[in-house]
Amino acid sequence: MARIEYIDITRGLAMLLVILGHCNMFIDAPLNKFILSFHMPLFFFLSGYCFKEQRSWKDFIINKIRTIIIPWVILGLLTYFVYAILNGYEEALYLFKDIFFSIGALWFLPVLAISSVLQHIILKCKISLQYALTAIVLSSGLILSICQIRDGMAFSTSFMGGAFCMIGHYSKKYINMKIESTIILISFLCTFSQMFS
Repeated sequence: MARIEYIDITRGLAMLLVILGHCNMFIDAPLNKFILSFHMPLFFFLSGYCFKEQRSWKDFIINKIRTIIIPWVILGLLTYFVYAILNGYEEALYLFKDIFFSIGALWFLPVLAISSVLQHIILKCKISLQYALTAIVLSSGLILSICQIRDGMAFSTSFMGGAFCMIGHYSKKYINMKIESTIILISFLCTFSQMFS
């Protein structure tokens, strides 16, 4: 599949926003809170926008294992072993649990995997059911978020991720407009406002 330039640009700007959002010098800034409110949903939106709809379950699972699960495991193990060497294996055991059995530093990867599964399930249904299922996923995510219910394996966060994936999919499929200019402009302005605030 050919690269889509505006998607790559938007992903790059979103990555910059993630880095800026984690800088201590910006952590309490009001603008930082604004950026944190949308920079991760933007990733899920883009994932849904680029989602290949016509894949079989076999191809889908193989793709997600290759592109999400394997990198998650490799990064998690590398993080664990480096931490264990620097701090001792007893302390590192808590990090191991944090990486693989709770929402730790690599939370985005398992959440993206589960969100993608939700999107694939929805898109395998009849069109008439897709909107209803998307509404259910979105409502579930909102309820879990409002009630601040979070589970160890990130299933609750994945409902919101799945909803943003579907919004990205619908934006590509049904809205006859170029969204790239708007997304790039917003990301660009937020990035440079954050840098110079």
